[in-house]
Amino acid sequence: MADAFEQAWFEFLVTLNSVPEILKTGVRSDAKARQWWFANKDPEIRTDPLLRYLLHARGGDFHGAERLLILRLSEGSHEYRDLPLDASTIPHGIFHIPDHVKQVSMWYELQPAHDINGNTFDPPRRHLGSKLLDSSAVGLARKALDYYAGLIREAESFVVA
Repeated sequence: MADAFEQAWFEFLVTLNSVPEILKTGVRSDAKARQWWFANKDPEIRTDPLLRYLLHARGGDFHGAERLLILRLSEGSHEYRDLPLDASTIPHGIFHIPDHVKQVSMWYELQPAHDINGNTFDPPRRHLGSKLLDSSAVGLARKALDYYAGLIREAESFVVA
């Protein structure tokens, strides 16, 4: 059962990956726009580590073939992985228990994505030639949104007013 964050991640992947399909359809009637898309942007999306990962993550998550977010929890020196919990029900922070203080941390760990040919795509560490400073699911989502916002602005330049 997916928790709220996993559901939001799934919806993000589905929505994000519809953008290239919409743009691909939109450029078909304009030679200059087709050139821009098929010579530059389509290959960039397929080869950039971040964009390629999200493309394949959507496929695996959408078809239910794999879980890409694994919930991890640490309590002091103990770490637990793949917990059958809803992350929204776990309290975060420092807890005072009589005679004890416990620090509890929780996060999602991204897992490798796979394509239909069995190729593996590890969670990205780079995007457009630069090192990603935040490789969490939220960090990747922010970078992808920035990229696609710029892509849409570029595509708008082909629209005749």
